[in-house]
Amino acid sequence: MNEIITLNIGGTHKLMTTLQVLCSCKSTKLAEMFENYDQLQKVYENDQKGPSIFIDRDGPTFSNLINYLRNDRQEMPIFETTKDEH
Repeated sequence: MNEIITLNIGGTHKLMTTLQVLCSCKSTKLAEMFENYDQLQKVYENDQKGPSIFIDRDGPTFSNLINYLRNDRQEMPIFETTKDEH
């Protein structure tokens, strides 16, 4: 569960986190998706840093979500706009 995962978010943001963080909220779509990590299609890019998983979402918003999960859901992220917050 401590495997490091590289994510390509919307083609604009790359971030690394652990499988444990991605699966930390049981019964969510994110956890469900990464419970079968071995079956996910990996994207191999020219940067030679290994495979990444492409997620078609907004980069800054998704980064906030990952930080929220990293902090054990104790600290709500601060968004730039109310639109981003929703």
